[in-house]
Amino acid sequence: MRKVVLVAWCAAVLTGCGITVMPKNVPSSAGTDAVSFTDSVVIIANAEQNASEYAVRDDKGAKTAIVANRARWSKKLVETLASELAKRGARVRSNAAVKLNVSLPEITFNHFGDLFQFKVTAAVSSSSGWSRQYDGIAETSMGAFESASVMTERLAGDALSKVIKAMLRDEDFVAQVRNKSEAIRQGNGTAPISQPH
Repeated sequence: MRKVVLVAWCAAVLTGCGITVMPKNVPSSAGTDAVSFTDSVVIIANAEQNASEYAVRDDKGAKTAIVANRARWSKKLVETLASELAKRGARVRSNAAVKLNVSLPEITFNHFGDLFQFKVTAAVSSSSGWSRQYDGIAETSMGAFESASVMTERLAGDALSKVIKAMLRDEDFVAQVRNKSEAIRQGNGTAPISQPH
């Protein structure tokens, strides 16, 4: 079955037929349950402006068979992040003093034999002037009974989950959500934080 799916994938690439990918299910950020946002009030906004459908490129800059919409992916990331913060005690309110703007400046897809990989870069900025980028990398082999569309959809959700885990493991991000004054004094953080995989 895997060979059949790989043949179908190669056919899509050769014929130029794109596979539109939208992450529908983003796994919960396990391993970050100890992070608490009790008494924090925050709003998470989707700041991604690029709402066009486009062919995602690989690490070498070549177009792939994957078609994505960064604004829709960013919206899913924002919704999932807000849910994760709420699980940890935060109150997500439209009139909150702390506002976090989230965008997705980059989505990359790589295909190595039967190994597939999504790389996602998320940019976060706060109303205090702080900003940082977070990377999420997810890779997998195609399941024996998965179609190419199901596999890429699953992999996209995993990549967004890795981005959220990177945020929740970053003390500066946590401090921003908690609205701690010491985080504001630190100024902008620009070094990307990559999620181990």
